[in-house]
Amino acid sequence: MLRHARTEEGFAVGTAIHLVDTVLCLMGRPQRVEARHERAAAGTMLLDAALTFPGGASARLFIAPQCGADEETYEVIGPDYCVQADFRAARVHVSDGGEEAAAWSAPADAEAVWRDGSFGEAESFLAALKGEREFAPGLEDGVIDMLVAEAMEDGAARDLA
Repeated sequence: MLRHARTEEGFAVGTAIHLVDTVLCLMGRPQRVEARHERAAAGTMLLDAALTFPGGASARLFIAPQCGADEETYEVIGPDYCVQADFRAARVHVSDGGEEAAAWSAPADAEAVWRDGSFGEAESFLAALKGEREFAPGLEDGVIDMLVAEAMEDGAARDLA
């Protein structure tokens, strides 16, 4: 997760929790998180966490809130794939085995609520309120997300099993 000039305290639990939620949505509940952080330029903090999951799977989360990116970008990188999401440009690119597997971008003239996902998020929430779909993530998922984000904020190791 790359951001620009984010210096506020509590960044991991207040904003970067979206990255944690994204990874845990893909990987499931981790058994352990080992996090560290270090102060960088202009009072920002680089956050780095290694997560271990049942069965030996692992993930690495790196958050650079002062990397020079204009806006929020995410990269999910696997052995042969990469998913890149650029929220300012409103585009997603997926490669598999070095080849483009999928790509999407919002029309340049689209309203901001379409480009940044706000409309889709609200639509999903309202559908859950009407009973047309499950609330996701659930409250238990949110607690685990927060425990991981807090460990990242503290630069601590925690067992979550």
